[in-house]
Amino acid sequence: MELRELFNEQRIESGGSAVLLALYSPIGLILLILRIFIGIHVFVISSLLPKFSLLRRVILRVLQGILGFIVTSEGSKNHDEDVTMVVANHISVFDHVALNLILPCTVPNVWNFPKFLSWSMGFQDMGANQGRQSLVNNVKQYCAEEKHPVLAFPEGSVTSGRAGLLKYSVWPFSVGQSVQPVCISAHRPIAASLSHISSSLWLDIMWFLFVPFTLFHVKILPVMKKRESQTVEDFAREVQVAMATELKVEATKFTSQDKAEYIKRRTVDSSTTAESAAVTKLPPPPPPSDPAPIKTPPTPPPSPTQKEPPKFNFRQSWSEKETSGELEIMVRQVKEVLCDTDETVIREDLVKTNSVDATITNIVEGHISPEPSPAPTIEETGNAESKDNVTTSPGAQKFYDTSFAKTSKERQQSLLERKQALMAMARK
Repeated sequence: MELRELFNEQRIESGGSAVLLALYSPIGLILLILRIFIGIHVFVISSLLPKFSLLRRVILRVLQGILGFIVTSEGSKNHDEDVTMVVANHISVFDHVALNLILPCTVPNVWNFPKFLSWSMGFQDMGANQGRQSLVNNVKQYCAEEKHPVLAFPEGSVTSGRAGLLKYSVWPFSVGQSVQPVCISAHRPIAASLSHISSSLWLDIMWFLFVPFTLFHVKILPVMKKRESQTVEDFAREVQVAMATELKVEATKFTSQDKAEYIKRRTVDSSTTAESAAVTKLPPPPPPSDPAPIKTPPTPPPSPTQKEPPKFNFRQSWSEKETSGELEIMVRQVKEVLCDTDETVIREDLVKTNSVDATITNIVEGHISPEPSPAPTIEETGNAESKDNVTTSPGAQKFYDTSFAKTSKERQQSLLERKQALMAMARK
């Protein structure tokens, strides 16, 4: 058996029962409102009358019947007044209320409820928050002084009551040598479970007041005694098996701590599923607005006689810019700074550098001549020495730096001074 089979994971069953519950909802809401006011009177009466008096039990049984708590019992002949410890299975938050109408008991507060809530629900503080041994000692002292037994739910947590019992805690079996087992079962006319694995106390109370009624059946089993050779753990296991056999369920080894861990895992899994569903519902991101890729025409295969690839033609790469006028804009930008420089020289260098700053730097530093070279004559073509006698213009020599600075700061300063001098000359 799996752990999840011991609990109700759905409050309302699907199918025809859910339809019936939906039709009943208007009546249930009216009952809920009326029963809240009646419940206040029940609480006041239960607080004023003596706890173990017969009159209190009769009045509460009638009023709780109006609230929807109907209790039947069997096996009263098995009740032993000398037994100080009563143990019962745990299927709802009102198990002790139903049992007190049949068998008046004192219920120790082992759930760490606030004082007012514990008092209003009939729980008594016996030092459970101080440890198990302190609880056992206080219960023994109470049983020695009082004649009414103590009621314990050794499972430590609520189950559905239809599949199995949680492993019993050993503290109720450490108080005395004998215990009074009691089996509790419940039924509702509509398909709404008594408890939900992740519901709160107040939500369970609201459902008790909402449904037409809840029928509790209390069966008192014969007293079970601990043998001398038997350990407390073995005695607790024996009682668990006997009660599981009577309820026709399985006596499991799962504990209330296992339930707490299962609830944590269930909560985490639900959160992860919700986040995944939210991410799935998000619209897909819009496609990136990247420009369409430029299709490059395929390069024709080289001829068999070609030994090396042709050199890159800078003028051909600028054909589109020349057509669009971008190159002419860059030429004018350089011309505004260097008025004496010929546009042909600027245009030729821009084709190579594709940068206004780089072209200005080349002209200022004398890497290129600011005036176009004269076309070679027939005589100069035949004279090889004319190629070595090319001189720069006076404007370029004027702003030509004779030495190369050692540091980048000095080179930057020299470039700035030459630019300022050129701009001053251009204004004249």
